[in-house]
Amino acid sequence: MPMQAASEKNTPRRAIIRQIDLKSSLSMIDFAGQRVTHSQFAQAQNIKFAPVVAFYGKDETPLTDPLMGTMLPDFYSQYLDDALAIATLKLIPPNRAK
Repeated sequence: MPMQAASEKNTPRRAIIRQIDLKSSLSMIDFAGQRVTHSQFAQAQNIKFAPVVAFYGKDETPLTDPLMGTMLPDFYSQYLDDALAIATLKLIPPNRAK
């Protein structure tokens, strides 16, 4: 989940969300700026099954542990909210965190 730079000064940055198909030959741009297939990207990230939700910072740095599998359906939205909150806090510069 890399962050996209805001186009205006007061516009907050937003997450870039991508769905990767483990077996797809569709192309995409990886963290190094190289064109790879979805399948190659999943292999490079050592993702072997779905679903996996992962949050990344700059240079492919993981921001949280990935959410793997369906987990407990009753609690999944809370796991997702928590992981997103942790990832977001790690992306805020220390002088802006409150």
